[in-house]
Amino acid sequence: MATAEEGSSIIEDTVECRLYPMLEQNFDMRQELLTHAMKYSQFLKEITRNYVWYFEELRISVSPTYVMVSVTFKDGIEDEWFVVSLMCQLTHHFQDVVVNIVDGDGEFLLIEAANHLPSWLKPETSINRVSIIFNIGRYV
Repeated sequence: MATAEEGSSIIEDTVECRLYPMLEQNFDMRQELLTHAMKYSQFLKEITRNYVWYFEELRISVSPTYVMVSVTFKDGIEDEWFVVSLMCQLTHHFQDVVVNIVDGDGEFLLIEAANHLPSWLKPETSINRVSIIFNIGRYV
């Protein structure tokens, strides 16, 4: 599992998960995000050790405000859905984190659930409204 210092912009065939852990007040935010990134990396490494990735394995990086987990999946769309499953497992294990998942199409969970959403939730009003919290997808 690769670890980098900075996140990247979303590219085609890549899924990005932005993990927002609950942080302590009056603490070095960068250091705390790095600590969370290490915990998440260990957890994800353990549950993916036998998984064969289509193109590449998970990458974990730290941005100024969140931890990023990403993978380029190319034609292996199963990897994208596996990452969603991993984020559900991660939020079940670490209940102090909120996860937003996007790909080249945007918030693809919103796209997949389009027929089951309230009428007021439109693409133009849905940016950053879908999250995984406590292993459950939620929109706000």
